[in-house]
Amino acid sequence: MTVHRPPFTRAKGAIASRARVGRRAGHLTRRERQIVALLLDGCSNKGIARRLHVKEQTVKNALSIIYEKVGVKTRLALALYAVKHPHRVA
Repeated sequence: MTVHRPPFTRAKGAIASRARVGRRAGHLTRRERQIVALLLDGCSNKGIARRLHVKEQTVKNALSIIYEKVGVKTRLALALYAVKHPHRVA
């Protein structure tokens, strides 16, 4: 039996899969490290977007990728991880 998904579900999954290709788990780019630093400074997504001159949705997308790389599910968990393991996110 074949399960049929709406086209947007397949596309979303394909985009997420491409985002992970070629990236080591836990290795953050310079921009991702900047986002974590601003998050630790207490900036909201909107505040991070303003400081980095990008759209808020770009910050949300980047945070999702960071969460996946680091292995956390929430902003708080990422902040705690960054404080506990500064060498991995700095």
